[in-house]
Amino acid sequence: MKTHSSFRLCAAAVAVPFALLADIVDPADYAASFDIKFAGYAGTTELTDFPALIRLSAARNAFDYSKCAADGSDLRFADSAGNLIPHEIDTWNPNGESTVWVKVPTLTRTTVIRAFYGYKGASQAPAVTATDVWDSGYVGVWHMGTAEGAFTQTNSTAGGKNIAPNASYRAGILCGVEGAVGRAAELGRDGVTTGGFGVSDSGDVFDGFSALTLEAWTFQTSYSSATATLFEKKVPNPYTLAYNFYQRADSSGQIAGYAAKDDAGNTAGVWQSTHDGAQLNEWTHQVFRWNGVIGQNTGFLNGANVYDQTQEARKGDGRKVGGWLFIGNSGVDQWGNNVFHGKIDEVRISSVARSDDWVVASHDTIANEDFASYEDSNEWRKYARKFKVSFPGVTAGATLTDFPVLVRLSETSPAGFRYADCAKANGADLRFADENGTLLPCEVEVWNPEGESLIWVKVPTLTADTRITGYYGWNLAPMVDATEVWDENFLAVWHMDAAEGSRSQSDSTANGKKVTCPSECASGVQSGVAGKLGKAARFGLASSNRGGFGISDPDNHFDGLGEITVEAWTLRAAGAEVPTANAVIVEKSRYDSGWKYAWSMYEQKNGEKIGFWLYSDTNSGGLWLSAPRATPTQGDWHYHARRWSGTTGVNARTLDDSTESTAPASAPTTPDTLNVVSGGILCIGNRTTNTNGTTPFPGSIDEVRISDVARSDAWVKATYDTIADHAAFTRYGTAADNIPATVVFFR
Repeated sequence: MKTHSSFRLCAAAVAVPFALLADIVDPADYAASFDIKFAGYAGTTELTDFPALIRLSAARNAFDYSKCAADGSDLRFADSAGNLIPHEIDTWNPNGESTVWVKVPTLTRTTVIRAFYGYKGASQAPAVTATDVWDSGYVGVWHMGTAEGAFTQTNSTAGGKNIAPNASYRAGILCGVEGAVGRAAELGRDGVTTGGFGVSDSGDVFDGFSALTLEAWTFQTSYSSATATLFEKKVPNPYTLAYNFYQRADSSGQIAGYAAKDDAGNTAGVWQSTHDGAQLNEWTHQVFRWNGVIGQNTGFLNGANVYDQTQEARKGDGRKVGGWLFIGNSGVDQWGNNVFHGKIDEVRISSVARSDDWVVASHDTIANEDFASYEDSNEWRKYARKFKVSFPGVTAGATLTDFPVLVRLSETSPAGFRYADCAKANGADLRFADENGTLLPCEVEVWNPEGESLIWVKVPTLTADTRITGYYGWNLAPMVDATEVWDENFLAVWHMDAAEGSRSQSDSTANGKKVTCPSECASGVQSGVAGKLGKAARFGLASSNRGGFGISDPDNHFDGLGEITVEAWTLRAAGAEVPTANAVIVEKSRYDSGWKYAWSMYEQKNGEKIGFWLYSDTNSGGLWLSAPRATPTQGDWHYHARRWSGTTGVNARTLDDSTESTAPASAPTTPDTLNVVSGGILCIGNRTTNTNGTTPFPGSIDEVRISDVARSDAWVKATYDTIADHAAFTRYGTAADNIPATVVFFR
């Protein structure tokens, strides 16, 4: 356990055998408690026995250290049924933030566990064993929390195997520096090129697996002229390697990994990332995964998959070489060369191939401070301030279900709103309720205390008479799942709000369809430009015409549909040349000896009108064309929506707030579905993001949405109005103190 005080976790809390795991925690035995939720979990699968990081402080969750044992030894956690679950205190700091690892039996966005502290029961609090936090797949977990002046790093798993530097190579090592969580160790200080941590592995604790996951948090201070090693398992003399994970020499932090797939020394293949590298002077989560069962090698940086390849030749069971495990160097002389220059924290080795969702969650539970939320029951009277919102601009007589409305906040609107009244700087305490007091999902697209903030709110029933209330000013506001703003019919929603230099755009729906741009095409795209809302991306910047965002679609997520609505805001750059080929805004297609389409929204070649292609499968590739109509003015933002209903065979086209519905040129005689292009890629801003991309949109694109239903005219108009005609569509009441009503009886 790391500590920022003289307190130490008492032995009773960590050393008693975990015989009472099935104990039911009695809330009456504790002075205080609060719920913990995990709406920050971005995955779609349930994770079993996941180690989540819980942060405790007076500011974050009103944690009252005065009610807790001085060393935190009476802190306990329970699942939703009240069953005791294991935890390990990483850092205990009564004067600030404490960090605790908790084994969550089943992690989803809706998981709820409860923390208890201030034990006042008749006997002792039920015992927990800290090593039980780490499931049997973990063979090594080192928090790197040793204080300055000490060097041995304790393995938090039940297997032991502490790591330490050779006494002859400690000059370049400083322990107890600030880490990603609590403390960390720094290597390669003052130019020292030897040093690192190691442990003998004569029992083959760290190899002989059919799968492997290596992970560490790093803060690299310089790129090395030699290989910078994070992990290496081998017999030093004669040199026999089981696996390693390192950064290539002089390659801007590009990561590489190697695994020997059998006892004979046959390798699982060397892979290296060519698109992304660990950045200097910032904390980075690095992961190497080898799955010998399916022959897959994968690399991750900050949860993003930067390399993934599966080959039959990579299958194997892993080598058993004995020897040594090294952390932070290559161990040429047991604690020798190829030292990583910088800080290392939270080092882990698993004998299993952790899932993509597990890897992302392992990153997010540390990097995203809102991964876990801490709350009492939501009581609206606990918020300091509130304001009313109404929607008089909704089409008269229309009723929209689960509609995402835009709320705009600034120091001038609503009247009386001040950012300083929010309890959290990022707007994380801003919540909305309908007229029945039901908590509504919301997503903060932009939070800008110096200007305007943009928030999307899901309104269950939207009419011209609907009222909702915004609340803020409570640091224990319940967490909401931002992805729930977008109903199940949204296949993807890209706000296109990535910062300048980014090569990816996140999907705000629960589907998680993030689009990316390969590095070789990055010169054709600029993220972080001014958008219709917040930021946008600009395309068509490279003379090669390459550059756009895309995502592989092996499961045909974006085609084979009976209905579809495609939406985007575009700004054609003033003075841009008229394209000689159809300039793609958003498209689902595949190239296989010619282009095969499911659908495409585009700017017409040799013109500037917006068109839409639809291909049906039963019409044997027949094209249903929504003829280009109306030329959007250059230098201005315009909203485009294209809808198709396979039931009626009708296309609808929208430019800004004008919608026209017509039968297509080759309408089906029976209900139909869009062509399934068998995989392919979805693209934004270009037909493809590979070296053949030649049809960029000549301008900026923002707020791209795809739905698997034909949205109604009223829905499409409201989507335009909530953004473009916001002042008429939405009305705000004055922000005021949230004072509960007082009932006075007269007699």
